[in-house]
Amino acid sequence: MAKARLFRATLKGVRGSRVRRKVWRELMVPDRADLYRLGQRIVEAFGLVPDHAFGFYDNLEDPYRSRQQYELFVDLEKEEIEPEALAAEEALDRAVFMALARLDLGDKLAWVDALARVTAEFAASQLSDLEGDPEKRVVPYLAARFREAFLNLFGPIGPAELWALAKEAKQGVRGVPVARVFREPGDRMAMIFDYGDEWIFEVEYLGPVERKKGDPWVLRAHGTPPEQYPEEEEDF
Repeated sequence: MAKARLFRATLKGVRGSRVRRKVWRELMVPDRADLYRLGQRIVEAFGLVPDHAFGFYDNLEDPYRSRQQYELFVDLEKEEIEPEALAAEEALDRAVFMALARLDLGDKLAWVDALARVTAEFAASQLSDLEGDPEKRVVPYLAARFREAFLNLFGPIGPAELWALAKEAKQGVRGVPVARVFREPGDRMAMIFDYGDEWIFEVEYLGPVERKKGDPWVLRAHGTPPEQYPEEEEDF
């Protein structure tokens, strides 16, 4: 027998409307599966065509305001980014973390100033056709603009929350172990499939199980989901 993990995925909404009847599937994934495999298995368990991206979010009520976000988009973007651009993006991430790690969590303006400065320095360094000294001409201007933008963006959010958000940056789903995101039975995440129609699921980890060779991956099913591509809108 092989080790596996058991999940219940419940359909909560489609196309901006809540699902009024109970529709759920209980399914297994291998113990070492990543979020990509879990997402694919959920889509297939509901009979959907896996022709759109999906993601997992820790805010069940408002997924787009989640602190933990794992999206297939991130993986797809990395596949399209040139190695040099990806290296530059990683360099900016390191510079931001180094700048913020040295600051007092109680001083918001210092954090915003540091964010603005390091972002401006990075932006200036990417302007290969820049003439003269960017430190004297471009960085101060960019820093001022970034500072204004960051203050408007963050609003009442304090440095401690900014640091938490920075550490919980959006990640991909490929290579992210399911066991890292769903640690204990009862852990739940929202999953969105197809960001146009917004199939929203609540995914709950039920616990470890043993799977025999030949056992189906979908163990239990309840309810019939609406059609993925209906000719006419249906009442569900």
